[in-house]
Formats: sequence, structure tokens, C-alpha cells
Amino acid sequence: MLWISSPGKLYEIFPDIFEQRILSKMMATTWRKQSLIIGLCVFSIITTLVNKHVLSDLRFTYPTVFQSWQTGTVAMVLLSLNALGYIEITFLPVTSATLASWLPASVLYSGIIYSGSVSLSRLPVPVFCAMCYLQTLLVALLESFIFKKEPSTNSQFSLIFTAIATVSVAGTDVQNSLNDLDKLFYNAVVSVIVLMGISVLTGELYKIIEFPFLYSTHFHLGCMGSGIFGAALGLIRVSLLDTEVSYSLGIIDSLNKVAISFLSLFIFDVTLDSNMAVSIIAVLCSGVLYSYTVTVQEEAEQRTAHPVRDS
Repeated sequence: MLWISSPGKLYEIFPDIFEQRILSKMMATTWRKQSLIIGLCVFSIITTLVNKHVLSDLRFTYPTVFQSWQTGTVAMVLLSLNALGYIEITFLPVTSATLASWLPASVLYSGIIYSGSVSLSRLPVPVFCAMCYLQTLLVALLESFIFKKEPSTNSQFSLIFTAIATVSVAGTDVQNSLNDLDKLFYNAVVSVIVLMGISVLTGELYKIIEFPFLYSTHFHLGCMGSGIFGAALGLIRVSLLDTEVSYSLGIIDSLNKVAISFLSLFIFDVTLDSNMAVSIIAVLCSGVLYSYTVTVQEEAEQRTAHPVRDS
């Protein structure tokens, strides 16, 4: 057994690892990035729990209306920040070419958030977080078969384990040359139009008149908070995508799922048998492992593509 009594001994034994991994991380992660990471975690947890409260506890079973409100709030927040000069949005001309290139991905985005809203309203939060890894599995398979992107051995192992664990639980963009902020804005705008149109066609928009908490301040605060927290979460994520922390977003999201699942047990009534609990833990742990291996692989590829030269 190796006992290390001081940081100096650690540096002597593992100088390369200490310099490349620890010191570089400490120097690269400034207070602003640390604040953004903390904000990402906090708003991710709060947004999910608030959405669950509105959809399940208040039983607002109108996902198209709810997501229309949420994405509409995101769009309004972004427009307000753009008008105040805090951010800059690229406004596209409304042409057939623009719609043809943008609409398919935005409609797909609307479908994703709609299905996520329905799933969150019907599933316990830990099960919902576990099922979110189906998206990770799908993306990894598409990258492997279509783009011929081979994951590392560790990533393959953890991905297989995640797939097996997810099945045991049993359940559920490449757009123009715009930046991530523009994508967030236009996806929100298109989602409002698409989801509101669907709510009219399906009659959900008219059914909300029967909702018992329609005029409740509690309900209004929940919806308002959901939209604002969602906008803050999107803005923080976009800000982190422009930094070297972007390689670590996967593992941050995985750790957020663990935190959300744990906290939800104390907030909502969740009934899980031992087999499902073990399966959920397996999914969440394997998801963290997979995200970590992908992060390590991407950082290694980045160092290979842009080697650090001695001054």
C-alpha cells in the first residue's frame, strides 16, 4: 500500500499526471467558469424538479401547452437580453431555403422536448434520468455506424454496460453555420409555433380551462419558474460550450442526473422495488463511467491535435 503524506510527494511520484491533469485543470478553470459550472448544476436540478412538480403534483397533463409556454419564455428572455445588448442573436431572413434547412431539425427538437415532458410527467424522476441515457446510446450508435467514429475500449465497455442496465429498467443537429446561441433561440421559436399548433389541433389548448389550478398563484409561479430556469440553463450551457470545459459537459450532466434522482426521493412520492432500484443505480453509475471515458478520449484527441509547445 502506497501512503502519500504531502502534495509534494504526490508531485514527485506522478509529475506528468500532476502537470497535465491537475495543474492544467486548476489553471484553466477560472472563477467565472467555476460559477458557470455550479450554475449549470443548480439550474439543471431546479428545472427538472420544478417541471416534475407542475406536471405530476399539480397534474398539468397538457405537455404541448406547457412546453409552448416554456420555450416561449426562453425565446422572450433571449430577445430581451439581445435588446439590452448582453447577447447578440443573428436574425435570419424568412426564406424557403432557410426554412428547408432549419425546420426539420427544429421539429425534431420539438418532438424531443415533448416526449421528454410526457415521460417526466409519468415516470419517477430516477427512472426518467436513467431513461435519458437512451439518447446517449442512440448518438453513440449513429456516430459509430454513420460517421465511423470508434469509441475507446473503455467507452465501449461502459456503453455496453449502460445499454444492458437501461434495458433492465425498461422504458423510453447539425444546422447551418449558426452559433449555439442562435440555435437555442430558433429552436425555441419554432417549438412555440409547432407545439402551440399541435395543442390547437389536439384540443389541449381548450382543455386547460378545466384545469383546477389554472388561476392558482402556485401554478403560475411554477410555470414562470420553469421557463426562466430553462432559459438560464440554456444560456449557461451555451457559455460553457465556448470554453475547454465543454469536453466535461457530459460527465457534469451525468453527475446532475445522479443528484436529481437522489433529491427527488425526498421531494416526490416514489415507489421503487429493489430490482428497479438496483437497475437505476447501475444505469446512473455506468452513465457516469461512460461520460468520463468519453471526456478523457476527447481531451486526448484535443491534445494530439493541438500539442502544447514549450516556450
